[in-house]
Formats: sequence, structure tokens, C-alpha cells
Amino acid sequence: MARQVGMWTTHGVRNEKPFEGLYLARWNDAETGLIIVSREGHHVMNGLSYWDDKAAELIEVWATPSGSAVLHFNRRLGLVGRVAGVVGP
Repeated sequence: MARQVGMWTTHGVRNEKPFEGLYLARWNDAETGLIIVSREGHHVMNGLSYWDDKAAELIEVWATPSGSAVLHFNRRLGLVGRVAGVVGP
């Protein structure tokens, strides 16, 4: 997780239009997880990232103006196909 700490400029394509964004990750106060802010064009996302020892997964919880999601990353399986808590208008 320490490799994610910092601020970077990001580049991508959304709806066939290129955008430039910003990714900022910092440790929480206990240094047990990361607080993440990502801006892609006019889309702003806020996230938390932490390691779950019991499941041996990196878990990210994301909130955006259009909804939220919980992502599970497993070393053996990559992004695990479990997205939970999706909410939106």
C-alpha cells in the first residue's frame, strides 16, 4: 500500500473523450489504510483502501456523486467479482 501514497497526474478516456486527472493517496491517522481522492475530468471520487488479513484481500470502498462500491482485490484472483453496496439515483 505504501507504493500508492502520493500524488500523481492521471490520463484516460471516458466516453471516447480524453481527460487528465489527479490521484492523491495518504495514510489514515493509524497508518492502517489509505484515504484516496481521485479526480478524473469533472468526476470526483473518494475512497478508503485497507488490507483484510482474514480474507487476504485489499479492499477499497469508493463513493461518488452517482453511487458507491466496495471492491475486493485478491492476489490469486485479481479483482474479485464481488461489488457490494452499489447505490445511486
